[in-house]
Amino acid sequence: MLSYRLALPESPATAVVIAIHGLMESAECLEAARPHWISQQWAALTMDLRGHGSSPRWSEQELREHPGDVMVRDVLDLLELEELQDVAQLPALYYGHSAGGGVAAAVAASALKRTPAGFRPAGVLLEDPFWRLPVTRLQDRDVAEAAYAHLVDVQSRTPEERVQMRRREWPNWSEAEIQRSCKAQEDCDTNLLRNGNVIPSTPWPELLASFTASGVPTLIITGTVRTGITPRHQQIARTAGAAIEVFDGASHFIRRDMEDRFMDTATSFFTKSLEGKGKQRAKPVAMAVMAPPELFSKLFSNAAMSTLDRLVDLRGPVFKDFSTPGAQAALADVEVLITGWGCPKIDGDVLSAAPKLRAIIHAGGVIAGNIGPIPAGRKIVGSNAG
Repeated sequence: MLSYRLALPESPATAVVIAIHGLMESAECLEAARPHWISQQWAALTMDLRGHGSSPRWSEQELREHPGDVMVRDVLDLLELEELQDVAQLPALYYGHSAGGGVAAAVAASALKRTPAGFRPAGVLLEDPFWRLPVTRLQDRDVAEAAYAHLVDVQSRTPEERVQMRRREWPNWSEAEIQRSCKAQEDCDTNLLRNGNVIPSTPWPELLASFTASGVPTLIITGTVRTGITPRHQQIARTAGAAIEVFDGASHFIRRDMEDRFMDTATSFFTKSLEGKGKQRAKPVAMAVMAPPELFSKLFSNAAMSTLDRLVDLRGPVFKDFSTPGAQAALADVEVLITGWGCPKIDGDVLSAAPKLRAIIHAGGVIAGNIGPIPAGRKIVGSNAG
């Protein structure tokens, strides 16, 4: 499992930023951005991608599988952790830089299709994402070998030599950014650089188009010096529905080069994304409870899942009972409860914890006997399987 950090604001979080670093970096390289997000009352989830920071290294098998897809899978697995479910139902604001931008876009697109929903994107912000033209998931071999040789050289140096090298490369960076970057380079798995294939398989114009079709705002911020997003990239991205903002004079590392402007732009974009989400016609909130949770996918066909996703905002994961903190948090907002075999009895305590509940869909078996008396003054309709 990836190493991660979840930072929470003092007051209850109103959204969660999922921030993904680029190659040869780490979650700590985003340390300067974290206070900005927390000050907006947003939770901040950062992680070390595989082969970075404190996360697991790359095996030969994983490198053969295609690293870009493995990194997406790693992040999706992380988002399934029980300890993250308290923030899973918050609007998710995805941010990624460079190769992390490609991963962030692919993860956000996957979250759009997941049922039950969790970490559903409200906005996607990409800082000079690493995407190639012509569109491909593969890295140029010469570029990969050069990046590998450079990292091997960097790691062979003393800590002081590494710092001096980084200062010469990026003289406008703060000392803290230099130190964090050097540590991240030291901790990076060179095997990933030699492979180089860190772009997820789904073509990036399709990812952007999926956000547009789903009403998820997307902003790409790039610069004009040694950047990856070219004017042709920008044209394709705009056609797919993304907004583009170019910071004149900024390099591939826009946030570090122009931190105040970048963070102001990012905060404004995320805030407007959340405001736009609030104006959309809300679907009733639903949750599913049955045991084992895998039963859910057996009771609902792909066609039924598509219909369900169109009609309700299904919050995940599928819960086994009502006792966990995540289940209790979901009950507070749930309007439609989907149950099946193995679901505990829906008694007075459950109904009290679900003040908005107005419908129960029992997808497996008969609902009779599985629900206690409905309190006076409440109207809750129910249906049986079939």
